[in-house]
Amino acid sequence: MEIYDPKTRLHYKLNEENGRAVLCISGIRMQEGDPVETARTKTRLLKAKNGMSVLEICTGLGYCTYELINRGCKVTTIEKDENVIALARTLPHFKVVETRAQLVIADAFDKIEEIAIEGGKFDRVLHDPPRFSRAPLLYSSKFYEFVRSVLKKNGIMVHYVGNPYSRNRKRNFVGGVVKRLKEAGFKSIKRIGYNLVVK
Repeated sequence: MEIYDPKTRLHYKLNEENGRAVLCISGIRMQEGDPVETARTKTRLLKAKNGMSVLEICTGLGYCTYELINRGCKVTTIEKDENVIALARTLPHFKVVETRAQLVIADAFDKIEEIAIEGGKFDRVLHDPPRFSRAPLLYSSKFYEFVRSVLKKNGIMVHYVGNPYSRNRKRNFVGGVVKRLKEAGFKSIKRIGYNLVVK
């Protein structure tokens, strides 16, 4: 299935790789590796357990959402791009996502500010943003401040940062993310693979 959005001039397509649907936007693959295994890795790093409240930022195709639901978590998941959701709705697991998670179609920066102002709190936050060039505000100090304010005491955020050794990455990219996280008040930041585990 393919979608072309004349407003953004972006092409959205689902490719099949080893039986998994993978999202590509204008030829750029949106996931690292096998999407199911990647989702399992992120949820393990999150130490998500039955009954925990989880805020997922950037739903994508819902692989992580589905894994969190299977762990018994109460998930609120935010996705801005309605074209991505339209493609996700063609996948069997996404029916479970829409039935058992709270799916919010909104700009993540605006929504998390709203949640912070309203005093919302979560046990865990899974932040799975697109690359910096597509969503710089989701890597900003102010955004991280909002995340910290909605994360409960002793909570954990897993922040996907991609491959820091890619030729397309500036050498100081992850260092800049870590610096802004510290400025926002986070004390413990560990890089594990393509993710940061933040407390």
